[in-house]
Amino acid sequence: PPPAQGVAAVYINLDRRADRREVVEAELRAAGLAASRFRAHTGDEASEEEVARSWDTRRNARYDTNCPAGAMAMSSGERGCASSHLTLWRHCSDLEAPLLILEDDVSFKAGAAGALAALVQLVERCLPPADRFVLLYLSAHVARWRDAA
Repeated sequence: PPPAQGVAAVYINLDRRADRREVVEAELRAAGLAASRFRAHTGDEASEEEVARSWDTRRNARYDTNCPAGAMAMSSGERGCASSHLTLWRHCSDLEAPLLILEDDVSFKAGAAGALAALVQLVERCLPPADRFVLLYLSAHVARWRDAA
């Protein structure tokens, strides 16, 4: 199937997590999406100049009620994840085209591919190409993830 009706897609996956790769690929097939695998960076690979060792979640918490507000130390896994996302955001900027960036624990509800296509069409209708550098942050549950780690 085409990646979200013409939108390129990629999922972030650590080499050592073949189990998660199998699950995300099944999830993508069930949602009618196709995506390429991006080898996730580890915390050891995260550049000190580009990825901090702590983060302030107060701004996130204003928009995401599941996000605890305050300063937090970043785990090695979080630093690797941030480095992976940074690399892909740069790639997206070079593409000058939509790129759906997923993590290997993503789960979709029915109709996700259509909803994604509608979001991309809305951005394309509302913004001229020169202004389409938009990041749509769709979902996360930071508190639950950190509690499970």
